[in-house]
Amino acid sequence: MLKNLVLLCGTIAIVSTKLAAGDDFDYMVDSIDDLTAHFEGPGAQYNRTFYNKLKTCFTKWNDTLLDPSMRGAWKGIVDFYKSNGTSDGYQHRPDHWGNCIYNTDERCMNTTYTEFQKGHEQHIGKHQILYYEPCNTISNMAYLRAVTRICDYPDWQMNE
Repeated sequence: MLKNLVLLCGTIAIVSTKLAAGDDFDYMVDSIDDLTAHFEGPGAQYNRTFYNKLKTCFTKWNDTLLDPSMRGAWKGIVDFYKSNGTSDGYQHRPDHWGNCIYNTDERCMNTTYTEFQKGHEQHIGKHQILYYEPCNTISNMAYLRAVTRICDYPDWQMNE
């Protein structure tokens, strides 16, 4: 199940952000390092022992697409932010990163979520990517731990 879910998510991302041949840069750890440094201080890096375990988990089923698709997904986030999104997005309308902050467009979130309403958005990392909810973003990194726990059990898999 995990393999299929992550492969699906990664495949969606790699379709729009295919890594160039020979592009071995690890956009995933680079982005996670930016978040780690933001919360733990300049120069801090994400735990490499755990990250290596995560990467090993990605290859558990001899999958050759999962790692590049995950790197492609993170590259896609950076590229989308750097380009400020698109002028021809959903319903052929502009979809620029950060466009919904204090915007009354009906496509923007109408939420009662307190952290979002308080305007906690911050620019983080070397690319100064705008994070609407930095604390919520970093708490989602806990899902990476769940991935490795699933890989710890050899019989946890689904037929395709």
